[in-house]
Amino acid sequence: MYTVEEFETLYRENLDRVFGYAIRCVGSRGLAEELTSDAFLALFRVREKIDAGRAAPWLLTVVKNLSVDHWRRQAVEQRHLQQIKEPATLPGSGEAELSVEQMLADPALKPEHRTCLLMRYVHGMERPDIAKATGMTENQVKSCLQYGLVILRKSMRQ
Repeated sequence: MYTVEEFETLYRENLDRVFGYAIRCVGSRGLAEELTSDAFLALFRVREKIDAGRAAPWLLTVVKNLSVDHWRRQAVEQRHLQQIKEPATLPGSGEAELSVEQMLADPALKPEHRTCLLMRYVHGMERPDIAKATGMTENQVKSCLQYGLVILRKSMRQ
């Protein structure tokens, strides 16, 4: 385990390298900042298990894994976006189609779910932008998007 001063030294010595790697992984300065801070926070949490000499490669591995998670989430969001943009056929109703407006009018959706879904999948806004526009945290936006999609999937199956 290293002291706070030793951790600060590790931080200063590795910040540029980790941040540069994060930018190369995700291509976005804002997201790279988030991944970098998450990696250093993770290191701080396990500082008693990670030797200072292994900290740099460990941080890069954490950034790589967080980047992979990001791109997987992006792929899932894109699939959902395609499903929302394509007219949906109601089971057992022949050729009847639901518009995006009809899907978002589902009474099971709370206003915050509807707002987040509309901003993300209709207007193409990213989670940080939605959070800024709505005054929610990014985690709240993420939760609203996930729960809203669960509700829409359930209503589409009925």
